[in-house]
Amino acid sequence: TSSLNGDTVVYSETLGYEDWSCSVLPNDGIDTGSAGTDTVTVIPCADYRDANSNFGYGMLTDARDGKTYRTVSIGNHVWMADNLNVGSMITTGNYASNNGIIEKHCLDNNPALCNEFGGFYGRNETIGWTPHPMGEGVQGICPVGWHVATQDEYLDLFSQVSAQYELVDICEPGGQGADLVGFAIKLAGSQGWGAFGGTTTNAKFWTSTPSSGDYNFNIKLQSTGATFASAIETGANPWANTMSVRCVQD
Repeated sequence: TSSLNGDTVVYSETLGYEDWSCSVLPNDGIDTGSAGTDTVTVIPCADYRDANSNFGYGMLTDARDGKTYRTVSIGNHVWMADNLNVGSMITTGNYASNNGIIEKHCLDNNPALCNEFGGFYGRNETIGWTPHPMGEGVQGICPVGWHVATQDEYLDLFSQVSAQYELVDICEPGGQGADLVGFAIKLAGSQGWGAFGGTTTNAKFWTSTPSSGDYNFNIKLQSTGATFASAIETGANPWANTMSVRCVQD
């Protein structure tokens, strides 16, 4: 019931696999009835999601470091269903250089969060330091047989759903996601000029499609309450900003 103040428990006060019990002793002011107790076990959203997934995920193992990524066929392409997480972490204020080592930022400079949200990469690092304005569809930092998603490939992805929150993982904060195709976007935000921002409210992805000047197109999904609007940003993110990367099978 929600008829009395304080008679509900919000999800943030629970932990996975806890047992929560409610005991009731009914009394109408005259007579007392038999006591009753009911118990539920809290199932973490991710476990519920994975147990009930019907997307038919494949699996890709990156030979460079042994990490595995889910794969999923959406529209005309096979996508990674997880953000890329390859390379060595550098702290904010430092930027990747063309040194033969893949370098990434991790949210809050915490390597464990790269495992959860993937790495944040600069434009140059993402496309493997291909000279601008070349590079559309290059392998970049993707595994062999895969390439950095292009603008047109993202547009094809968007055409598979009627609203962008239908691409967002159902376990994202506040239940904002309603993933219908298995793309499983996490609202990781991005890093710009030494500061992280947008975590829990948006997601940004580089494309390998060059824009004017020294920029590349990027994709941004921005939360507006319980919905998301897609936007192709041009000229808004130079090389120094770092964001998520998804790869598409060649």
